[in-house]
Amino acid sequence: TVALGGLLLTPGFREGRSFDGVQVETLAGGLAGLARTMSGAEPGVFGAAGSIYVEVPFALIALQVTVAAVLLAVTLSALRRPFSWERALSFLAAAVGVLLIASPLLSAQFVFWLAPFIVLVESARLRLAMVVTSVLTLLTWSIGGFGVAFFLSLTLRNLLIVAMTAVLATTGLRRTAPEPAMTTAT
Repeated sequence: TVALGGLLLTPGFREGRSFDGVQVETLAGGLAGLARTMSGAEPGVFGAAGSIYVEVPFALIALQVTVAAVLLAVTLSALRRPFSWERALSFLAAAVGVLLIASPLLSAQFVFWLAPFIVLVESARLRLAMVVTSVLTLLTWSIGGFGVAFFLSLTLRNLLIVAMTAVLATTGLRRTAPEPAMTTAT
């Protein structure tokens, strides 16, 4: 309760949500900005509550929520499998990925929350995807402006987060815990 009360006192929450839109770095925000800039239209970005937002159609918000919900369901279904440390690590990483995808606010630094888990997962492809995701995150904000290059880089980064999360979620389903060694006493 104290934490929630403190959060409500922060400037972004005190100002309220008297605007429509989602944070520009979210999956829906990136897709909306990319579609608009590629068609030659203005991206529709605006500053509010201490962040940069973009106007989006409800269908893109529904898409973002649906992607997150499906990945969450797959991630949670891995809990029915026998325990293994590898599965637990994949589960935690997938849960962080789902949180990033579902979040209405996705700042650049949040993307790096995945890195410690990805480094520990035994997958060279996932580690390479995390490196590319990190480079795209840094590149996105060094491009400047809200043009096609910015939104393309942002959207590719977000799609990589979705792909990594899907791989991690399904990893928990595929891999089985090692069988305990059987020994016989004579």
